[in-house]
Amino acid sequence: MRRNWLEWAILAASVAAIVGLVGYLLLQVVADDGPARISVEAQAAEGAPAPTGWTLPVVVRNDGGEAAGTVVIEAAATVGGEEEVAELTIELLPAQSEAALVVGFSDRPEGEVSFRLVGYESP
Repeated sequence: MRRNWLEWAILAASVAAIVGLVGYLLLQVVADDGPARISVEAQAAEGAPAPTGWTLPVVVRNDGGEAAGTVVIEAAATVGGEEEVAELTIELLPAQSEAALVVGFSDRPEGEVSFRLVGYESP
Protein backbone atom coordinates (compact mmCIF):
# COMPACT_ATOMS: atom_id res chain seq x y z
CA MET A 1 0.00 0.00 0.00
CA ARG A 2 1.37 3.36 -1.04
CA ARG A 3 1.13 6.37 1.32
CA ASN A 4 -0.11 9.70 0.04
CA TRP A 5 1.41 13.13 0.75
CA LEU A 6 -0.95 13.85 3.69
CA GLU A 7 0.19 10.75 5.56
CA TRP A 8 3.83 11.74 5.01
CA ALA A 9 3.14 15.29 6.24
CA ILE A 10 1.43 14.02 9.40
CA LEU A 11 4.27 11.57 10.00
CA ALA A 12 6.87 14.33 9.62
CA ALA A 13 4.95 16.66 11.97
CA SER A 14 4.60 13.88 14.55
CA VAL A 15 8.30 13.02 14.42
CA ALA A 16 9.23 16.71 14.73
CA ALA A 17 6.93 17.12 17.74
CA ILE A 18 8.37 14.05 19.47
CA VAL A 19 11.97 15.10 18.79
CA GLY A 20 11.19 18.61 20.06
CA LEU A 21 9.58 17.27 23.24
CA VAL A 22 12.46 14.90 23.95
CA GLY A 23 14.95 17.73 23.35
CA TYR A 24 13.06 20.02 25.72
CA LEU A 25 12.96 17.34 28.43
CA LEU A 26 16.69 16.67 28.05
CA LEU A 27 17.39 20.39 28.31
CA GLN A 28 15.40 20.53 31.55
CA VAL A 29 17.45 17.66 32.96
CA VAL A 30 20.77 19.38 32.33
CA ALA A 31 19.49 22.89 33.13
CA ASP A 32 20.44 24.67 36.36
CA ASP A 33 19.02 22.71 39.27
CA GLY A 34 21.18 24.34 41.91
CA PRO A 35 19.87 25.87 45.11
CA ALA A 36 17.42 28.74 45.24
CA ARG A 37 18.88 32.16 44.35
CA ILE A 38 16.73 34.81 45.99
CA SER A 39 16.90 38.48 44.99
CA VAL A 40 14.77 41.49 45.93
CA GLU A 41 14.04 44.54 43.80
CA ALA A 42 12.22 47.57 45.20
CA GLN A 43 9.83 49.44 42.94
CA ALA A 44 10.75 52.82 44.48
CA ALA A 45 8.94 54.86 41.83
CA GLU A 46 5.68 53.15 42.81
CA GLY A 47 5.92 53.86 46.56
CA ALA A 48 2.83 55.61 47.88
CA PRO A 49 1.27 56.98 51.05
CA ALA A 50 -1.25 54.72 52.75
CA PRO A 51 -3.59 55.11 55.74
CA THR A 52 -1.06 53.25 57.89
CA GLY A 53 2.08 55.02 56.62
CA TRP A 54 4.02 54.37 53.43
CA THR A 55 3.89 51.34 51.15
CA LEU A 56 6.64 50.21 48.81
CA PRO A 57 6.06 47.47 46.21
CA VAL A 58 8.86 44.91 45.89
CA VAL A 59 9.50 41.96 43.59
CA VAL A 60 11.17 38.88 45.06
CA ARG A 61 12.73 36.50 42.52
CA ASN A 62 14.03 32.95 42.71
CA ASP A 63 16.45 32.48 39.81
CA GLY A 64 17.69 29.15 41.15
CA GLY A 65 16.76 25.61 40.25
CA GLU A 66 14.99 24.68 43.51
CA ALA A 67 11.91 26.03 45.22
CA ALA A 68 12.24 27.95 48.48
CA GLY A 69 9.72 27.62 51.29
CA THR A 70 8.93 30.16 54.01
CA VAL A 71 11.22 32.84 52.55
CA VAL A 72 11.83 35.59 55.14
CA ILE A 73 13.16 38.96 53.97
CA GLU A 74 14.00 41.94 56.15
CA ALA A 75 13.59 45.50 54.85
CA ALA A 76 15.34 48.34 56.68
CA ALA A 77 15.00 52.09 56.12
CA THR A 78 15.52 55.35 57.95
CA VAL A 79 12.19 56.97 58.75
CA GLY A 80 12.00 60.17 60.79
CA GLY A 81 15.67 59.86 61.75
CA GLU A 82 15.24 56.35 63.16
CA GLU A 83 15.82 52.98 61.56
CA GLU A 84 12.67 50.96 60.91
CA VAL A 85 12.72 47.28 60.08
CA ALA A 86 9.90 45.42 58.33
CA GLU A 87 9.69 41.72 57.57
CA LEU A 88 8.21 39.94 54.56
CA THR A 89 7.38 36.23 54.42
CA ILE A 90 6.60 34.19 51.32
CA GLU A 91 5.23 30.71 51.96
CA LEU A 92 6.48 29.19 48.69
CA LEU A 93 8.65 30.65 45.93
CA PRO A 94 9.03 28.10 43.11
CA ALA A 95 12.18 27.85 41.01
CA GLN A 96 12.44 30.41 38.21
CA SER A 97 9.56 32.50 39.56
CA GLU A 98 8.81 35.82 41.20
CA ALA A 99 6.36 37.22 43.73
CA ALA A 100 5.05 40.77 43.99
CA LEU A 101 4.75 42.03 47.58
CA VAL A 102 4.30 45.30 49.43
CA VAL A 103 6.38 46.38 52.43
CA GLY A 104 5.11 49.08 54.78
CA PHE A 105 6.81 51.77 56.86
CA SER A 106 5.34 54.34 59.24
CA ASP A 107 6.26 57.18 56.83
CA ARG A 108 8.20 57.78 53.61
CA PRO A 109 11.75 56.35 53.94
CA GLU A 110 14.64 58.78 53.80
CA GLY A 111 17.10 57.44 51.24
CA GLU A 112 17.51 53.84 50.18
CA VAL A 113 15.64 50.84 51.56
CA SER A 114 17.95 47.88 52.14
CA PHE A 115 16.87 44.26 51.95
CA ARG A 116 18.37 41.18 53.57
CA LEU A 117 17.47 37.55 53.10
CA VAL A 118 16.95 36.19 56.61
CA GLY A 119 16.44 32.61 55.47
CA TYR A 120 14.29 30.01 53.74
CA GLU A 121 13.46 26.30 53.85
CA SER A 122 14.88 23.95 51.24
CA PRO A 123 12.25 21.41 50.25
